[in-house]
Amino acid sequence: MIDYECLFKPYELFVCKDIIGVICVKVTLLEGDQNSFHSVIQSNHTDIGDSVHYFICLNQPIDAIVTSDRYLLKLSIPYLQVLTPEELIEVLKQ
Repeated sequence: MIDYECLFKPYELFVCKDIIGVICVKVTLLEGDQNSFHSVIQSNHTDIGDSVHYFICLNQPIDAIVTSDRYLLKLSIPYLQVLTPEELIEVLKQ
């Protein structure tokens, strides 16, 4: 899962569009379900938007969340890594 809002803040519009073009070839769009939203309600997370992203991803067969959001980065666990864009680049180089 890619947190586009945090990922693109530091870049110009044309750079963001180029990045999205590359990403769209490599990612699958996810949808939440009732279980994901029930998990958000029952969690002790304080950022609802980040919690929605997190629990949707937690219930999907994905490798990682990519974000610059500091709150989401703190939620990284062994079976759902939360990576910065720079960390993703390093992983992809391996």
